[in-house]
Amino acid sequence: MNIGFPRYWYGVHALTPDSVFITGFQNQSGEGIARWSTNGGATWTNDIVIDPVHWLTINQFADRRHGVATAIGSGLTYVTTNGGATAADWTQVLADPTQGWFAGNFTFLPENLHVYVTGISFCQSANGGLSYSRRPSIDPVFDGGVCFLDVTHGWTGGGQISAPVSGWVHRTTDGGRRGAGAS
Repeated sequence: MNIGFPRYWYGVHALTPDSVFITGFQNQSGEGIARWSTNGGATWTNDIVIDPVHWLTINQFADRRHGVATAIGSGLTYVTTNGGATAADWTQVLADPTQGWFAGNFTFLPENLHVYVTGISFCQSANGGLSYSRRPSIDPVFDGGVCFLDVTHGWTGGGQISAPVSGWVHRTTDGGRRGAGAS
C-alpha cells in the first residue's frame, strides 16, 4: 500500500500472515484512522475513522475480536470486542483522566485480557481495556513503552529525564504493585 500523503501509519499488528491491522492519522483532517488487510497487505479497507480529532498510534489485539488502540496526547484508548471492522465497533475509553500521552509499545495479554499502557501514567486494565486503574509512572516525568509477559512480570524503560537517572529499565515481579519502588 502506497497511498502517500496525507496518511501516516504508526501502529501495525499482524494477527496472522494474512490479517493485518494498521493505525495512524490523516494529516489534513487530523482524524485517527485504521485499516484492515485480510490478504497479507495486497489490498486494504478504506479508512476507518475511529477518532475525529486525535491521531491513533500503537495498536494490539489479544485475539481476532479483542483489540486496543491508543490516541496521542489525550489519555484515550479505543477498544473493540468484536473485531473492529467499522468505526462503530470501537469504544472510546478514558484510560488516563489526567489526559496524559502514552509512549511506545504496550501490552495486551491474550490469556486474560489484561492491558498495560504507560507514558505520563501507568494504566492497567483487567477487562480488555474497558476500564483502567491509573498510577503515576515509575519515573517522575514519564515512562517509555511497557512489556508484560504475564500479570506479574513486566518491564518499562526510559531515557534521561530526571537526574541522575539515565537510560533506565524498571522491572516488576509483582504486577507493578510497588509503583515507584519497583526496580
